[in-house]
Amino acid sequence: MGDGRVVAEGQGVEGEGATYRAYRRRFAMAVTVMLLNVCNAGLCFNLASVAYKAADYFEATLPQINWFSEVYLVVPFMFFLVSTFTFNKFGVKAGIHLGSALNCVGALTRALATSGLINKASTQYAVSLTGQVAAAIGSTYLAFISTKVAQNWFPDEERMMATTAVTFSPALGISVAQVVSPLLVPETQQLPTLNYAYAGLAVLCELVAVVCVTRSRPPTPPSRSAEQGEAKRAPFLQQLKDTLTCLPFLGMLLMTAIIVATFLSFSTLTQQILCSMGYSDLFSGATVTTFVIAGLVGSLTIAVVAIRTKALTPIVKFSYAFGVVCAVVMMEMYLVPDQSVLLLIAASLFGFFCNGVFALSLEMGVETTYPVEETISATLMYVTGQVLGVLMTNAVVYFSSDLPRSLEGVEVCTAGLTSNLEARDYSAPITGVMVVLSVIVILFVPLFHTPYKRQQAG
Repeated sequence: MGDGRVVAEGQGVEGEGATYRAYRRRFAMAVTVMLLNVCNAGLCFNLASVAYKAADYFEATLPQINWFSEVYLVVPFMFFLVSTFTFNKFGVKAGIHLGSALNCVGALTRALATSGLINKASTQYAVSLTGQVAAAIGSTYLAFISTKVAQNWFPDEERMMATTAVTFSPALGISVAQVVSPLLVPETQQLPTLNYAYAGLAVLCELVAVVCVTRSRPPTPPSRSAEQGEAKRAPFLQQLKDTLTCLPFLGMLLMTAIIVATFLSFSTLTQQILCSMGYSDLFSGATVTTFVIAGLVGSLTIAVVAIRTKALTPIVKFSYAFGVVCAVVMMEMYLVPDQSVLLLIAASLFGFFCNGVFALSLEMGVETTYPVEETISATLMYVTGQVLGVLMTNAVVYFSSDLPRSLEGVEVCTAGLTSNLEARDYSAPITGVMVVLSVIVILFVPLFHTPYKRQQAG
């Protein structure tokens, strides 16, 4: 590989002036970041699949409950420059420990709010949302660093798989939350149990981070690109400018961001949409879990194909094109009662292709902007998707309408609730989402082209 060779830990083979080593600690780093993201993303979406029960518990409206997810999408936009500067200036270790601490504070605050020490429902809501904001700030130090961890710690032949594994840990956390929440909160009054469970997980994650994350990078770089990327980097603001003026990156940014927005929006609203069609909370959670788990399988499959064929651009284009077709079918099934099998099939195909290609998209972002700091391109892709996710989520809610009489006997949203919440019809805004996805992918497929700058650097 270039002028040096990757060797096992404890061994050294000198090339022409360079030795590259793969340390066993790289796996501990990757697993720690994955565990933190599972917890953090779970906090983000663990009320989404029990939204009506959460609204009943806090005596709040559904849009107010949606903010537990949406703060995770708004806050990173406010803090992403701070987090990317932190990684650029102080390294991965400082960023991970800061993110872990904020995640823990947020989870414990939510548990305290519903522990019985606070009696007024509106105060419980306010304190819980404050804790959610703290955890959301923590997400800017945890969710955007998959390419950074892979670049710093893994050799070239392992880097794509490492990026894939770490990238999908937030989605895994969302899928776990979507299923666990209905099981832990079958009734409104059991909502505190969910908060206790995540507080315990956050404390465990903090302990793991303290033990496993002891340095930002290994003593010896794992690859030539890892070594040279650091040496060639411009000042932070110049790197940011180079990224935002790179046309291939901006094309990838738009395509990836709209898919991320769709994933986040439907992770937030699936329960609210499907309960209007008669589907249970558990099935709604299972639907989100289906496109998340299918995405994990897809990401591993796509990573293997990409490693073997090196055809990164064609793979990205095909995955997004076919995935959007599947997304449109899935959304159609969201609007039809008693179509659980077809809905799950379409959700799995959407997840396999659109979610599955996300890790490769992050790698492509690094390839188009190298030697720019890896967290800059990844963070911009995440944050843009999250901002669009907030807009999409609120647009779907805003343009929803009263439930037609034909579905009043079908909906299960308000079953067992004591508040005056009402089920809604989301067919018009979901149709709008289908149109937006279709237009963007039609533009992306013929227009996107890029060189692989990092691969060319060796």
